[in-house]
Amino acid sequence: MAGKVADGDQASVQEPGTCLAIDGREIGDPVDCAKPHAVETVGIVDVSKKFASAFPAVADQDAYLQPECDKVAKAYAGSPDAIAQKKLTVYWDNITQD
Repeated sequence: MAGKVADGDQASVQEPGTCLAIDGREIGDPVDCAKPHAVETVGIVDVSKKFASAFPAVADQDAYLQPECDKVAKAYAGSPDAIAQKKLTVYWDNITQD
């Protein structure tokens, strides 16, 4: 690492196909997806494309991300029905102004 931390990207973004371990009741570090895991990242949605002029409230983020993340997850899973058939849950992290 070189330079100031403040100048670096502070986002916690996982690339699609990254699985995060089950660590007790917490989500752990990245692991091989063949191993038990709590979360699998299926895509990244850039909220700045929708909210370019102001920081969005959580409710506004949710209203935008719910359909966007559903589309991304269904494409990643290979079919529109795969998520429901496997009894998986699609969710996202909201951004914070910090």
